[in-house]
Amino acid sequence: MNEATIDLPRLALAGFAGGVWVVMSGMLMAAVFGYREMKNAFDAIGLAVPQGPGPMMTHTLVRLVLGAIIVTLFGMMARALPRPQAILAAAGFAWLLASVLPYAVMAEWGLFSWSLGAKVWAWSAVEFLIAAAIGAAVYRV
Repeated sequence: MNEATIDLPRLALAGFAGGVWVVMSGMLMAAVFGYREMKNAFDAIGLAVPQGPGPMMTHTLVRLVLGAIIVTLFGMMARALPRPQAILAAAGFAWLLASVLPYAVMAEWGLFSWSLGAKVWAWSAVEFLIAAAIGAAVYRV
């Protein structure tokens, strides 16, 4: 493969694999601490926790797309960086934009606690790193 060319079908497959991991990880996070902590946070601000097929489908699709974005970032960065650095850069950039910044704002506004933010930041850092590594393994740049 020419280094200047991104293999789109293979990137799509890798993105899907990374997205599936992010969805599975989100379900695991919900079971470990996410649902309980989110319920406490929603109770504290007087709102009901979103439940039912609509919020579940939205959450699943967002996480699937997020995994695909992480892998796409890897595919773009792998053209300029060594593989391990591309994995770290893709996961780190996605982590900053999709986890650190939004939860910092939500915690500052009082919607969620800083302790929940710290848990989400730690979980998502590992989650995004694994998603990028899965994508790299499937994409095989």
